[in-house]
Amino acid sequence: MVSAIEKQERIVLVRDKGRITIPASWRERYGLEEGSEVMLVAEEGRLVLYPRRGQRLEQLLDEVKEALQSRGITLEDLLEGSRHDRERAFREMYEASDGTDAA
Repeated sequence: MVSAIEKQERIVLVRDKGRITIPASWRERYGLEEGSEVMLVAEEGRLVLYPRRGQRLEQLLDEVKEALQSRGITLEDLLEGSRHDRERAFREMYEASDGTDAA
């Protein structure tokens, strides 16, 4: 993974109608595939291309949904289990801090 201060450069050609090719290793790293949306921003005299984060989040949510379905877990099951976990963690944290027994 590229650190925040590491800079990588690649020269690409601008083709007909302004098309450029993003190197395959970068497309893979940033989850870009045909049809992916990117944001092109003009900032401080340069053009910067950003992967659209919302699109990747949607892909991840779809993957989570498929994984849950393959295990027979519904979203309601997951949320209900999370609610119980949060309640238990809340009791353990706050009952222990007020001097009462967290059991």
